[in-house]
Amino acid sequence: GDTDLFTFDLVSGTLTQLTFDADNDRPIWSADGKRILFNRSIDGSQSGEDLYVKPADNSAPEQAILTVPGNQMPSAWLADGTITFYGGTGGTSDLFTLSPADSGKPTPYLSAPWNEIDLQVAPDGKLAAYAASETGTEEIWIRDFPVPQGKWKVSSGGGSAPRWSPDGSAIYYWRGGAPSDTLMRVRVDRSPTVVVRAPEVVIALNAAGISNWDLHPDGRRLIVAMSQTTTAPVSGRPGAAPVDRYLVVQNWFSELKRLAPVP
Repeated sequence: GDTDLFTFDLVSGTLTQLTFDADNDRPIWSADGKRILFNRSIDGSQSGEDLYVKPADNSAPEQAILTVPGNQMPSAWLADGTITFYGGTGGTSDLFTLSPADSGKPTPYLSAPWNEIDLQVAPDGKLAAYAASETGTEEIWIRDFPVPQGKWKVSSGGGSAPRWSPDGSAIYYWRGGAPSDTLMRVRVDRSPTVVVRAPEVVIALNAAGISNWDLHPDGRRLIVAMSQTTTAPVSGRPGAAPVDRYLVVQNWFSELKRLAPVP
């Protein structure tokens, strides 16, 4: 039942296994693309999950960078080497940072009686987005960073897994619900003060809950883990289940005019 980490080369099609024992989850690339941060459970989470780092080229074994009681879940790895993560031992999750200058000692960012997870820092390092169940429903919030002074609510009707646009002008997040999960975008103005605009729908996907996703550095693409449909077997393929497939069509208006020219 343990999971391992792999890299996949999009050019060569090479799949490379990075971990070979224990339970390894939530991989995050370093800013230079040379290392991968992840959490690891040695004995099925009986003593918690800790943070590890391994070279992306498999040139050295993984090394533990934080081993403390409870489950530690990495959220982001900033360009200056700071790691954001959430965890705790009291039944709820709080937000922490771990910088190279901390000598292995985490710095608390937010602590509350409710869950706070997935701390994502804006590209300029001045604001942070996170998900919290403060209202009884998980919603997206932003606060000043590194000191959480101001506070602004981003989502409406639930939200999870926030990500900043590359220029820091918007936050993307997922809103779950039947029949599909919906990716939302909220524009965030900064001058002269923070103003959060109304949420906009980006795309709806039958992802059966968002567990893994990220925004591409170019801000125009995303990658998301999708669930397979497990209904009736496909004809001619005994035991096989149909898979929902989504097609991305570029320049669709030109294609439409070519196929159905106006007389």
